[in-house]
Amino acid sequence: MIELKEKFDRSLFSALATTMEEMAFQEVEQELEDTLNPIDSNQMLWSKMDIITPFKCAMAIVVDQSLARDLTETIYGSIDPLTDFQVKDALGELLNTIAGCFLSELLPSDIPFDVSLPVVGEENLPKLGNNELKYRYAVNGCETVLQFGGIIWDELADIIEGV
Repeated sequence: MIELKEKFDRSLFSALATTMEEMAFQEVEQELEDTLNPIDSNQMLWSKMDIITPFKCAMAIVVDQSLARDLTETIYGSIDPLTDFQVKDALGELLNTIAGCFLSELLPSDIPFDVSLPVVGEENLPKLGNNELKYRYAVNGCETVLQFGGIIWDELADIIEGV
């Protein structure tokens, strides 16, 4: 189980780093607990989706609204005026891309996967399910959080190990 958790962690970091570098030209740093302040819940923007198959869980990205606006401008170029809809759409698309990269790296290549459409919201992220995991990273010097809920590790181990 420790090897699975390490593979999960590596795959997640790789997916976030690849997505941010290729879509937004941003470097990602693995977060050290004391290096960044938490995102203010009044300035929070999040996107969440469900992983439907081959295992079930919820996945979310949480960022500060100013980082979301900066990422949107980088992805789409200078848009004047930049609308809230465009920022939310870009964050949903980032999560969708991160999830696809993550699952492609985590799962054996012959295992298909399916995810729901992302939902985007402001302020407090709803509970994602039991056994929530939180990963903190730094993107452009700002805290970026990826969270999961509802993972059943034994089920995931069976899928990855081909049992």
